[in-house]
Amino acid sequence: MGKKAEFARSRFKEVRQKREERMQRSRTERDRRHGIDKSDRKIDKVVVQRPLPTKAQQELLLAQFAQASRLVAPSTDMCILMRHYANVSEETEQKSEPTKVVTTSAPSTKPTTRKRKRAEEDEEAPAADAAFLDTAADALLQTQNTPAVIEEAAVSGKDGENTVDDDEDTMTVLQDILQDDSGRRVVATLLASLNAVHSSKCEAVAKAVLEQFEENEHLPQHHVACRVMSALVQFGSDRTRQGVLNLLRQRSTTIEGVERLLSDRHTAGTIEQLLKNYTRPTAAWLCEVLSLSTPDASSSAAEAGSKKKKGAKQRDAATEETASGERITTEKLMELVNGPVSSQVLLQLLHTDASRELLKRLPIAELLRSKRGTVFLTQLLTLTASVASSEGDEGREAEAVALFSDVLERLGNNLGEMAIDKRANFVVQALIQLLPVMGPQSTKQLERLERELGGAAGISALVTHGNGVHVILSLIDAVLKLPSESPVEGLAEKIVTRHNIMDLLYHKHGSLVVRRLMPLISRKASKVGRLLQGMVEQNFSNLVYTEAGNLVVTTYLTALGKSGASLLAQKLAGGDDLLSMCRSPYASHVVFTLFELVDPTTHTLLCNALKAHVLSLSTHVNGRFIVEKMIAASRDVRETVSRQFLSLAQERGTQHVLCTLLARMDARGKQACVEKTIMPNLTALATHQCSSIVLQKLMQAEPTVLSAVRQRLLASPLVRSDLAQNFFGKFVVQIAQQPEEVQHQ
Repeated sequence: MGKKAEFARSRFKEVRQKREERMQRSRTERDRRHGIDKSDRKIDKVVVQRPLPTKAQQELLLAQFAQASRLVAPSTDMCILMRHYANVSEETEQKSEPTKVVTTSAPSTKPTTRKRKRAEEDEEAPAADAAFLDTAADALLQTQNTPAVIEEAAVSGKDGENTVDDDEDTMTVLQDILQDDSGRRVVATLLASLNAVHSSKCEAVAKAVLEQFEENEHLPQHHVACRVMSALVQFGSDRTRQGVLNLLRQRSTTIEGVERLLSDRHTAGTIEQLLKNYTRPTAAWLCEVLSLSTPDASSSAAEAGSKKKKGAKQRDAATEETASGERITTEKLMELVNGPVSSQVLLQLLHTDASRELLKRLPIAELLRSKRGTVFLTQLLTLTASVASSEGDEGREAEAVALFSDVLERLGNNLGEMAIDKRANFVVQALIQLLPVMGPQSTKQLERLERELGGAAGISALVTHGNGVHVILSLIDAVLKLPSESPVEGLAEKIVTRHNIMDLLYHKHGSLVVRRLMPLISRKASKVGRLLQGMVEQNFSNLVYTEAGNLVVTTYLTALGKSGASLLAQKLAGGDDLLSMCRSPYASHVVFTLFELVDPTTHTLLCNALKAHVLSLSTHVNGRFIVEKMIAASRDVRETVSRQFLSLAQERGTQHVLCTLLARMDARGKQACVEKTIMPNLTALATHQCSSIVLQKLMQAEPTVLSAVRQRLLASPLVRSDLAQNFFGKFVVQIAQQPEEVQHQ
């Protein structure tokens, strides 16, 4: 397979992975909005970790470093070793810091002979770790001047008679390592590990690698070596980062060169890392080549120039050549914003002071026509709001007001249409986030924004729109942050009226707005708060059984607090609707919330009302979540469930109920359950379709169960063999074979 095919395959894999991550984020956000919690509900994935190489294997890896770093299995072993030693060193530093603080604050007058010996013993392990990393660094440095042709001939056993003696085309072993996928992992991991242990070899390795990029003009744009260049920026010193920046400067003496660097996916990643780790000089360079005049850019360039004369000469030469050419046009900037690669660099550039200059140069109407342009504008407004809220001075408030007015004027009368657009509504939401940071001007600008959205009629129309509702939610959040209560009350009166409140309670979008306005019920002077409270209590029995209504009731209970939720729970405990609510796919969420909010007395009252139905609820798809809450509070419920442990374990979906049961037991009860129930029926539990999942989850959650299963498998090889050959039992064996430190992570 050629390099192009390999690159295409890696690119397709990256695109597929990003798409899956994006879909997962969308599902997670949708579940969060609907109040669904799926965290920690699944069995942890069993990963068989690769063992660390022995001392003999480590010596062999170091002796044959050049060959080992370019082979898949040996390079993986080297990376595992380096990460292990780096983690050990970091843990040692974290443990030594509290000891140093205690020793400094309370010096002892007793002899410290034994303490010194312990300290010397503790220092032996980090010293050995640093020695391995330093030896690996020395082995890497030895490859920087070794020609790859001679090295290959030595490996194959041939003499050098047929080798071509051409210095210009000779590639060093280090350059070959940098262009190999396994080798670049070794180099990047070595840089990260040396940086983690604060080794003096880190600077030497970074310098040697950087020299290879300077000598070979094709390396910075190589699809593998470019990742090492990004690692230099991440883990190198400022001197190394300046060297990488100078290398990029030499390739951007013209506007076409700048566009090529920003649009090339191999060099763009390095520029992004420079903006993150070496911000001011990199931002000054980009502002210079993109014709963005900012005051901080010139000062940063002057400071960087005073540190290094050679870098200053290169910058002056680049400036002269760029100035002699054309000034980059707005059309070129728009192409960079809409580019799939260059857009990521410009998004990172927005974290600097060049953001306002970029907004002045770019037409907003053109930005809104593309997806990347919309993301760019949204990010610019969001970052301005976050910076202004974190600093909070008058200058930042004035800047937020100026930006808000500028964007609003340039948008014209299109704000209402943007609010319902699938992409542009994010721009409106980001614009709304500027309101809380405007200080005294926030109320005036809020009225202006409401007029642009169409007044009361326009806002009411947005409430039930799939995209516009998120604009209204952002507007409510922003208004709730204002110091005055009158703006939020005025906005709520435009949204909620006696004529539309029933429709909003049952509407999938309108209910989101009602839930966001629930904090108003705690304000006695709020008319909208009293209206919401009365309508929810009046329609409580109907709302809890609907998809949107149960979320409204859940938010309502949270806003009421412990006392209000307890009063409502006492009414339910005396009625006949509690059991049907526990079995409902929607009303069960309300009961679950009640168990979390009520006081202990009401909690016991709810448990007593449902005690007779514990076993039936334990196997119900919705009721089992309620049983988990009851187990945590009632000892009688725990005894009832423990007596039916085996029958419940063979039912689908009961693993979390039984895990909660063991977690809430005391040590004596837990030991009795393991010895009398689990271990005598280990084979039956491990080989059953449902109880195997229960046993796996218990082994991952309870060290007592894990230890007992391990001892049983070690004592009975026949049982272990039978389980390993069973489809469900093999997972139990895999979990039992995992190291202890992996189990507790």
